[in-house]
Amino acid sequence: MNRDEMRYKNIGIKSAPRERNYAVIIRVFKAAHDMAIALTRVHVEIAFFKAIALNLFQLRTLQNHKEV
Repeated sequence: MNRDEMRYKNIGIKSAPRERNYAVIIRVFKAAHDMAIALTRVHVEIAFFKAIALNLFQLRTLQNHKEV
């Protein structure tokens, strides 16, 4: 493996756990963009819902794999 391939592999390993959260939100909840950008309160409520829903989805996924 050359230097660039090793660099990209290391970047992928470090960024994969963070990117999975966004991938689940986009794919499962069909929420790629928040439509309530100007309204801070609504934006916070949407972000809070996404966080809870993501945690529940993650828990269900882990239970299906019998890791929890």
